[in-house]
Amino acid sequence: MEILCKHCGIGFIPKRKRQIYCSIICVGKYKAGLLCPKHNLKRTKWGHCPQCKRENGRRYESSKRGKTTARNYAASEKGKLLKQRNNKKYRSTPKAKEWMRQYRKSYNKSPEARMRIHIRQSTRNAIRAGRLLRCPCVVCNDPRTEIHHAWGYTEEHILHVVFLCRKHHIQADHDPTFNEELKSKAPVE
Repeated sequence: MEILCKHCGIGFIPKRKRQIYCSIICVGKYKAGLLCPKHNLKRTKWGHCPQCKRENGRRYESSKRGKTTARNYAASEKGKLLKQRNNKKYRSTPKAKEWMRQYRKSYNKSPEARMRIHIRQSTRNAIRAGRLLRCPCVVCNDPRTEIHHAWGYTEEHILHVVFLCRKHHIQADHDPTFNEELKSKAPVE
């Protein structure tokens, strides 16, 4: 049975079990550490090929520790300044200006959209002023909550809201039966 050499990709018949290199030259290059065994690419002086470096970075960023590090950096003074500088730079580009112009035109057109903006702002102001207290998620008691307007965006229901975590907020927006359950859990007074 013919297999491909892990280094050069040439087909060969192995002489022993688990033989993955066709010649001593390919074995030497692998053992010298010049090539990455996973991607068969040349390693940098730090010991990773470019592909492994990208994969390790993505794996770290998606890990709990990586997310915590990113959150802490974003909350630091240096992170805030960098974000402000990058936002300012982007907003000054013609592409961003055009996008914002188009967005404003489409978003503020309908009276329903203007009403939703007004009600959301009123709810945020009520929380800031202390007229409405932010509570944990009514489903799972997660302290990080979002405001869900279960009764809709109407003037008579401005402050009738349910506090949900992100996961349950998405579920409530997409599942009408779940939304009805929430209304029964947190009745309007």
